[in-house]
Amino acid sequence: MNEKAEAAKNRFRKWVSLSGRDAELPVTDFFLLEMADDGVLHVRGCRGIVAYTPELIAVATDRFLLRVRGSGLYFRQYSGTEAAVDGAIDAVEFGR
Repeated sequence: MNEKAEAAKNRFRKWVSLSGRDAELPVTDFFLLEMADDGVLHVRGCRGIVAYTPELIAVATDRFLLRVRGSGLYFRQYSGTEAAVDGAIDAVEFGR
């Protein structure tokens, strides 16, 4: 295997390792956003709810303030480090 392919393989292994750690342990230094086919925004790495209205949901992460704007927004699920935001999502913004 050539050097470029080996480096790519090692980066992928590291990413898989971090993803597994994220799924099993509380997140301390990063967050992950995922939009599912059903229009639900999944957020891993939450640190707390900053705002919660039908037009704006804001959650804190270690590095950013994540704002979700739209209409009829609500938490489909929320735990200490994970959230699922549902509703008509118009925008996702990152701030400090």
